[in-house]
Amino acid sequence: KTASYVVSIFSAWTTAAKEANLAGQELARFINTMWHDEDKAIFIGHSLGVRVITEAMRNLDHDNVLTSISIAGAINKDDYDARISSIRTLRNITHSNLFSTNDAILTWLYRIGEFNFVKLPIGLVTSSLENVRNYRSTTGHTEYHERIAFSNKLIQLYQEAIDSYNESQKTLG
Repeated sequence: KTASYVVSIFSAWTTAAKEANLAGQELARFINTMWHDEDKAIFIGHSLGVRVITEAMRNLDHDNVLTSISIAGAINKDDYDARISSIRTLRNITHSNLFSTNDAILTWLYRIGEFNFVKLPIGLVTSSLENVRNYRSTTGHTEYHERIAFSNKLIQLYQEAIDSYNESQKTLG
């Protein structure tokens, strides 16, 4: 039965990961048809949602990204770093990686689903990119929404992105 569970997890995870990447491509297509350079967004993703936003951001035709906030990211750290590095922008954008040392979903199910016990997801480790700020937590994979401090952190990161963009516009203007 254990082998059957492992196969089920692997199959479900593989399908969900592929769908997340496709959703990111579709999101980028939608934004590309609707938005132009002057339209800006802050991308926030949790778990497989980090795959969605990173795939979307790297496929945008315009300079739409103000920042991204990745929460418990279920994407390989190297893939995350490559996607963040490939975002087209003329500005210096700071991204945030909220990772946890207490995330059982990423510690076990991610590894089985990815059939990878060596490379870790960004939700468990830090990014090595200079433009990514890493925030360590002990919050479990689904406990973020219950934490007021976490909500305050999101608001702070959002405001920092807006302030940074406004400053860059003053410099240009």
